[in-house]
Amino acid sequence: MRGHVYAGASFGQSQFTLDTQASRSDGFVPITSSTRGTVDRQAPYQEGSIRSRWITPLSGTIEAQVGGLAFVDRRDRGTDFSGNRTRGLDTSLRLVGRGVWQWSALAYAQWRNFRSSFASVTQNRTTVSRASLQDSVPSSGFGFSAEIRPPRSGGVDFRTGSDGRITTGESRELYAYVAGQPTRRRIAGGRTETIGLFGEASYERGRLLLTAGGRIDRWTVENGSLLERPLAAGPPTRDDHFPGEAAPCRRPALASNISSRETWLSGPPHIEVGGCRRSMSCSGRSARVRMPPLQIPA
Repeated sequence: MRGHVYAGASFGQSQFTLDTQASRSDGFVPITSSTRGTVDRQAPYQEGSIRSRWITPLSGTIEAQVGGLAFVDRRDRGTDFSGNRTRGLDTSLRLVGRGVWQWSALAYAQWRNFRSSFASVTQNRTTVSRASLQDSVPSSGFGFSAEIRPPRSGGVDFRTGSDGRITTGESRELYAYVAGQPTRRRIAGGRTETIGLFGEASYERGRLLLTAGGRIDRWTVENGSLLERPLAAGPPTRDDHFPGEAAPCRRPALASNISSRETWLSGPPHIEVGGCRRSMSCSGRSARVRMPPLQIPA
């Protein structure tokens, strides 16, 4: 079952929209019929969200856009003690300049909370018990993005800007269940920061189009920690704190295209030189992780 409601209204030169949706289902049994046991059942889900947006002019060339999103999702994996729940809240403010010098500036905040239970099922699938429970996994992100485009001059277009993001997160878990009750608590978390500068230029003359761009980022991983302790009285069995890391990243790029009225003839494809990699160390193990691009709400 699914429902969707969209509404919008204009107030002078301002516009407001509201978009809500919800759905639910009894789901299906995620285990093949030949291997099912008495603990297996359908895996239902429920989810819903509400999104709003307000757009209003601040002057003849400046516009403000305010957005918000809230959502919740609940589902399980077809047995007891296997439920998941995710909640989230987003908010953003964007200013857009539509004058001769075009520009935009965005600030946003995001909050998430995740809950997940893990089940242990016997081989004949007749008995199920809880193995662990991530009772709360909160996280938050705060970021910005700004860009400016000067007027076009001599066939050259140029834009430059900056963006950044700070994220924090924590995992809180109950584990080592005995007779259906947890005996230990685990808490782990950390913080990341990324900030970058970018620029892109293009030159067009006749059928020739040349573009060039570059980006430099600096990332930081800090405040990493892992705490494990018994729920009964006693000292922690593990209390680790990891040193922070930081490094720059440079990513230049070049591309060219030649066009005609009949067809487009592409020159060398987009070339990315370098990349951004970071090294993380935990318990003596090292891993190389490629940094993904920032995801910035519209």
